[in-house]
Amino acid sequence: GCPKRFSTAGGMGSALLETPETLLAIVQSLLSVHPRVSVKMRLLREEGATERLVSRLASSGIWALTIHGRTRHDTYDVPSSAASIERLARLAKSVNPQLQVFASGDIFPLQGRSLALLQQPRQGAELARCAAPGSAADD
Repeated sequence: GCPKRFSTAGGMGSALLETPETLLAIVQSLLSVHPRVSVKMRLLREEGATERLVSRLASSGIWALTIHGRTRHDTYDVPSSAASIERLARLAKSVNPQLQVFASGDIFPLQGRSLALLQQPRQGAELARCAAPGSAADD
């Protein structure tokens, strides 16, 4: 789900969210050669489209799904939507109970909100901006 122009300009990264058939074809191609494929996705602008994509990915055979709580157009100034992550994680787990689901976006160690994001239905969280030397992520 990379939103940077160098990825999206070529139709890669989070631009694939706009072409779900292509995204799912890539997933199926990868699954044909490796059983443990994971997908990281961002929210789409339209909630129903996001839900449909999450359902399709969850039933595709992937091993893990990471849900980032921003759209590809959002900057760091827009808070990640913990409520959307929660709702979509529950949806994904209802479609495929064995699917590993991870949260991404504004996951900062030692904050109550981050600790809450680590509880079910998610199995974990992805750290990015805060994973720096000397941070709590080093402990």
